[in-house]
Amino acid sequence: MEMKKLFLFLFVLALTCCVAGAQNLKGEQAGNDGDEKVFLSVEQPPQFPGGEAALMSYLASHIHFPASAVEQGIEGRVILQFVVTKAGQVGEIKVIRSLSDECDNEAKRIVRSLPKFIPGRQNGKAVNVWYTLPVTFRQYL
Repeated sequence: MEMKKLFLFLFVLALTCCVAGAQNLKGEQAGNDGDEKVFLSVEQPPQFPGGEAALMSYLASHIHFPASAVEQGIEGRVILQFVVTKAGQVGEIKVIRSLSDECDNEAKRIVRSLPKFIPGRQNGKAVNVWYTLPVTFRQYL
């Protein structure tokens, strides 16, 4: 009887470990573009040429504040998530936090215009990675 309890305990423990491992794997990769995995986190994340400061400078110099948002006094942040492909290009773009349709569209326009990134790497290999980017719309008087 004790042997059956021990076997059952080990079986449940092994099953729990397998389920936890599968959940961890799901957290590491998401989306499937055909056979191409898109990772949420990687050993070496994608980098904008020149670093984060250069990315913020690029955004500031290319943003066109929508006139309707200015008229309505809309300010704030649009948070986008997009795929940096293993070739360094911008792929799928999603709005994670919206401000207004006009601001969301302008933020997506800027992201589509970004130059190539240095791709993210996992196990020494270039991979597709989700990248989260806040785009701030602020009126300066």
